[in-house]
Amino acid sequence: MNRIVRFVAATVSMLLLATGACFADVYLVKNIAVDATAENSIEARAKAFDEARVVGANLLMQRLTTAQDRAKARGLTINSGIAARLAAAVDVQEEKQSATRYLGMLAVKFDERAVKSFLKVYDIPFVDSQAALALLVPEVVGGVNPDEWAEIWGQSFDENVLAPYVVSTAIYLQDVNWEDIALDVYNVGAQRGIAAKAKLVGSSYFVDLYDLRQEYSGRLPMGTAGPFASLEEAKTGSVHYLENVWKTQNIVRAVGETSVSAVARYGDQRGWVSIRKALKNSRLVKNVIIEKVSVRGADVSFSYAGRPDQLAAELRTSGVLLSSEENGWSLEPVAY
Repeated sequence: MNRIVRFVAATVSMLLLATGACFADVYLVKNIAVDATAENSIEARAKAFDEARVVGANLLMQRLTTAQDRAKARGLTINSGIAARLAAAVDVQEEKQSATRYLGMLAVKFDERAVKSFLKVYDIPFVDSQAALALLVPEVVGGVNPDEWAEIWGQSFDENVLAPYVVSTAIYLQDVNWEDIALDVYNVGAQRGIAAKAKLVGSSYFVDLYDLRQEYSGRLPMGTAGPFASLEEAKTGSVHYLENVWKTQNIVRAVGETSVSAVARYGDQRGWVSIRKALKNSRLVKNVIIEKVSVRGADVSFSYAGRPDQLAAELRTSGVLLSSEENGWSLEPVAY
């Protein structure tokens, strides 16, 4: 396996790990560029903040919901008044002011309860939990410069997206599998890898995305994002594609709950704690009852909403594997 280490990116990776990117606030929308002009600087700033709230609210809707569900919602429009009610605060990342003009980069924090109520009014299902933190590995095929593709991924990151990632500190010149990146995944605190292979077809860029995990025998194709006019657009589009994959897997549309029993298996107390924590924090699980506990296992029962594969995917992000066995279900902490 040809592997070139990128030492500069290591700082970015460790920063993400230190800030806990996999548990970031998805209701925070950052990097909103504004340029407003008015009769004076105070009015220009107020106008810019108003624009940021509207833009941020629409971006948040795109983050939490699918395009298909938004299209079905009749009369779904976010104007200045609605955006103001949904927003909790506006923070300044960068700003420049003159007597009549305000330029800046703003971040808008939205009120979780207000947003959920708004979506409920329009009966729009949503996902506000994040996928498991991934080590993202840039790959290329003919026509794309590997250094340029890796550099674009390393330039910026947004830990608030639904599919958070840490960029690999290495450029791989061949397709990678789990065995090639397992140590790097562990070192950055991630649970999986994602290979993003950029390719040039005619004058357009496409990105093939693959999911890499310990339990997979190979590279699991996630789909192809594109076409894009530039590699910068390819990066942004790939993140949106990963978010859409996560939303498709986890949006709950079914009404009602299912009651189940499962055997929890673990090798030590830490494993048992991780299983209990995953069940407690799951947005799908309710009414957890611990019926019997021993040194190596426990019998538990609970009810859940949605499909079994959605429950398995959500628990997997918390480091717990849900498996179907001949006599029922089992829960086990992920082993690295």
